[in-house]
Amino acid sequence: MISDDERERRLMELLALKVLGLVVHRALPDGSGELYYPQPDHPDVLSFRAWRTTHERLLELAREAVRRLKERFYDTGRREWSEQTRRYEIVWAAIPPKNEQH
Repeated sequence: MISDDERERRLMELLALKVLGLVVHRALPDGSGELYYPQPDHPDVLSFRAWRTTHERLLELAREAVRRLKERFYDTGRREWSEQTRRYEIVWAAIPPKNEQH
């Protein structure tokens, strides 16, 4: 049985390929429809799947980097106005080493 996350990932892949014109939608008599790959080994389908896998790996690496940064920095609770972005930005500070913490 596939998980909800896997089902959602497959649906998103199918819809993206449909937008690219690489998936066919066929309406059924009961009003529902089905999507299928007319050529699952088509180079564009394969390259899209490879890109998607690479994208997911990069996203996971980015999440891991953010998690590691959160171990080293913390939100001070202060906000400062930024002229560059024209909005208030979070003020981050490094967490002091264990021997310097109270």
